[in-house]
Amino acid sequence: MDVDALASRAVAAYRHGGGGSQARLVERKLGRSRAGVRALQALRDGAQGSQGPARDILADELARDRVRRLAAVGVMVLCAAAGWGGYKLARPLPPAPPPAVADRGTLVLNYGTSGDVDGSPIFRYGFADNVPDITMATDSVIATGGARIARLEPGTPARLGPCKEAADASDALRIDGLKPGDVVCVRTSAAAVAAVTISNIAGGGTNQIYQLDIAYWSSP
Repeated sequence: MDVDALASRAVAAYRHGGGGSQARLVERKLGRSRAGVRALQALRDGAQGSQGPARDILADELARDRVRRLAAVGVMVLCAAAGWGGYKLARPLPPAPPPAVADRGTLVLNYGTSGDVDGSPIFRYGFADNVPDITMATDSVIATGGARIARLEPGTPARLGPCKEAADASDALRIDGLKPGDVVCVRTSAAAVAAVTISNIAGGGTNQIYQLDIAYWSSP
């Protein structure tokens, strides 16, 4: 509604003795300033020509109220938008998928014997493809059956990622100088990945017995 028209009607109603909401509006808004108080007193006294100043002051107050309401709405919108943005920034990210869990088992091989690293009977979920992946020699391991092998650098975690990368990048057919604690990564004949830790070497020469602790990922 036009503030000038509203102010004119309110002042006219007040001047002619009208009460109600319009009278309360005139008294409340004009009471905010000294000029408004003087205009209101002139309206009450019935002074000649008092209606014009009262109407103008009332219109100014109504216009200021409109600006204040618009500003308040704008602040609320900005706060709501900032709150939503803050929520989006503060909202925790979805958890990362858990790392692939290896099946684990232990394989014992004598010098000159071969082992199928793919699965049963040493793993719960793996499968044996009956193709030997490694053959043990004196302090050494030899790739067989199309497997790829690589010695994992000391201090590198024996996990899927590092082992897969090492085995896939290697052309080695044999790794010598093995000792307890060394890790050999194997890309098996079934395209699985295994981290083979030399946990113990008993005996010497052609009488060696190797205990191999194996972490195996059947679906890398």
